[in-house]
Amino acid sequence: MPFENIFSSKKSKLKPVDDFLIIADHREKNSLLISELRSLGVIVDFRQLMVGDFIVGDIIIERKTLPDLISSLYSKRLLKQLFVLKGVNRKFLLLEGFPNKNSDINPNVLRGLLLSIILDYNIPIIFSRDSDDSSKFLFSLIKQQKNPKKSISLREGFSLNDKERLSFILEGFPNIGPVTSKKLLNHYKTLNKIFNSSLEELSSVIGIKAVKFYELLHKTF
Repeated sequence: MPFENIFSSKKSKLKPVDDFLIIADHREKNSLLISELRSLGVIVDFRQLMVGDFIVGDIIIERKTLPDLISSLYSKRLLKQLFVLKGVNRKFLLLEGFPNKNSDINPNVLRGLLLSIILDYNIPIIFSRDSDDSSKFLFSLIKQQKNPKKSISLREGFSLNDKERLSFILEGFPNIGPVTSKKLLNHYKTLNKIFNSSLEELSSVIGIKAVKFYELLHKTF
């Protein structure tokens, strides 16, 4: 079965969802995402939400563009939102946009922030290209919640503790296996320190493997 490229710019035809309600914060009323959702046949109910921007079933979704994420960090608003969201059972952050080489966003600040959201606040992040892409993610979530038996579980038989999660993230890089990831974690203790380390420092810990690792950490999407 062929896989669809979910980031393709080609407009895909999606079958509208009949009589399904997505709850949206009233501040999203004039957003392009709402128009995209309505074009897919989704019914939108606007309310004043205490947490998140959208609710699908029992799932809370906080939606931010990349510039919004950074500006809310500096204004301290983000920390309050993350703290409240952390207490919610089922949630994720929907992050729109990708940094480019002309962006004013400090890549080290962004890396550290994303790692903190995932590891310190236990909030999953879904990345989307733009509002059209976000609407398709939400549309898929709506369909999945309408037909929960069709959802795919990746958790069965795959439970990791915090230390194993850190190793798992590092082992996703080329040439970084269990032994090398353990060396890095024993030396630096946190992913944030690893990702912000210089090439010289990394080389002193893992040798020649540091070159490719460092290149990927600083590669523009």
